[in-house]
Amino acid sequence: LLGGSRRRERRVSAQELKLLMHASTKHRSGWIGPIIMLAVETGMRQGEIQALQWKDVDFEGNTILIKDRKHPTEKAGNNQIIPVSNKALQVLRDWGPIKAKRSGAIFPDVKLAQSISDRFVKVRTAAGLPELHFHDLRHEAISRFFEKGLQIQEVARISGHKDWKQLLRYTQLNASSLVDKLNAN
Repeated sequence: LLGGSRRRERRVSAQELKLLMHASTKHRSGWIGPIIMLAVETGMRQGEIQALQWKDVDFEGNTILIKDRKHPTEKAGNNQIIPVSNKALQVLRDWGPIKAKRSGAIFPDVKLAQSISDRFVKVRTAAGLPELHFHDLRHEAISRFFEKGLQIQEVARISGHKDWKQLLRYTQLNASSLVDKLNAN
């Protein structure tokens, strides 16, 4: 029998994110920086980002449709509309004009989700962060949602988690972010 996967409790600091973004500007692809920021803002997986189409983004409604979202039993047809921040939409707006027209794939040069991971490894190495994984960006996003005061069911709606136990694995709250809540009237 195999045991459960080893739990990672890795957050991405503001300084590390700054280093990643700086290293991403030096990479010729151009798309890795926006993908990193989109992951931090939305908590989306690399496959979900790679599959995004312009028609899946509702700029007026602040939502993104994720098609065939990962689920333990449903392999297809598990579509989900998630709310997204203005900052996430700004990442897409800033990226959009680069690709001339807003139709088809948002990141048309990214043919496979694995390409994101491969490029991320190069950028994290250039940033001096060899232990950082792309999936840590999802952990960071989910932890930030809780730190913003979102409730469990709200975060689960965004992240796609079906139960609290799984969502708990992605949540690493900073003690300092809880101090203000403790001291509130």
